Amino acid sequence: MSSHIYALADEAGQPLFAGIAYRSRFGDTYQNWALFERPQPPGMLHDQRIRGIDAEAPERRTALALLGLELQPWPSPVRPT
Repeated sequence: MSSHIYALADEAGQPLFAGIAYRSRFGDTYQNWALFERPQPPGMLHDQRIRGIDAEAPERRTALALLGLELQPWPSPVRPT
């Protein structure tokens, strides 16, 4: 289904959709979003920001528990001596 929506375009060939939203298999309480990655001309993306992830955020903890996952610290790189 998503590949069909990805391929939909207007008369000028421009995509009609940037992604899809759908209900989670874990119930209607949760909504998933999938954004399509498309080739972008230079300068197309504006307001690019990098933000840290709050590992203690209640939403993150709930999602991890729902999926039976555990967040592990990223291993630090080994530096040659």
